[in-house]
Order: sequence, then C-alpha cells, then structure tokens
Amino acid sequence: MGLAIARGAKASGFLKPSEICVSDLNPKVLDTCRAEGFAVVENSAAAADHSEVLLLAVTPQVCDAALFELGAARISCLLSIVTGVSISYLQDALGPVPVIRAMPNTPLQAGYGSTAITASED
Repeated sequence: MGLAIARGAKASGFLKPSEICVSDLNPKVLDTCRAEGFAVVENSAAAADHSEVLLLAVTPQVCDAALFELGAARISCLLSIVTGVSISYLQDALGPVPVIRAMPNTPLQAGYGSTAITASED
C-alpha cells in the first residue's frame, strides 16, 4: 500500500519521484522503487531523516520492530497506515511526534479509493 501511495503522489504531480524516499526490507520492492526514480535508503531511520512526513506502511506484525528502528530518528510528522495501531501507541513508542493515522482502502492501489484520516492534537 505504501508503494501505491508513492505512485499516486508521483502520478498526480504532488511529489517528484526524487522527493519520495523509500526504505523496505524487500530487495524487489527497492529495485522497483529505484526503477521508478524514488530515492532509496538503507533503513527507516535514514528515511525519517530525509522526510518532512514519514509514511509508516508496515504490517501490524512488524510494527514494533519498525518503531524500535525509528526510536532514535528525527521525525517531523508520522503518517501511519498500520492497521490497529493507535496514535497513542505510536507516540508512546516514538515520543511527542505529530501523528496522522490514515486507513486507505484496497481500491486505492488501482487509483480509485477512499481514505479515513485522523490526527493527534499536535
């Protein structure tokens, strides 16, 4: 879903491909991202350091590991699409970071969909 959002931002002209910084554990995803012109970094902490808004697009099973990796990162704003992980849970793990939670639906991957959004008070 993260790749679908990045592709949508690129296709709409909202962001240039070089303005999208990607980190992923899957080498095939990284190869795809490089081929599409996205900036690729070695880990999510490095992605955070290069981002105004960091998109956290992981499965709930690996969320804690991703949050641990982000623990020392400088995060300006976190946009999470992780299912079932609350804003307070994210802020407990990362400290006082502004958080936006979004729940996109599957049709978004085809360019048609809707997204529910909520945000922390800050």
